[in-house]
Amino acid sequence: MVGVEMVLPLYLQDLMGHSPFESGLTMLPGALLIGLMSRSPVASLTSTGSVT
Repeated sequence: MVGVEMVLPLYLQDLMGHSPFESGLTMLPGALLIGLMSRSPVASLTSTGSVT
């Protein structure tokens, strides 16, 4: 996952011609989704073994 976060913005900027700002906006939905999923009960279940 970290590799995608490093390579995708460079791909968008170099090959697709996006500005750094546009590249960041393109990555924003994925970042928000990761943030939401990390706070979900499923995330706490997999890390602790029980739902808190």
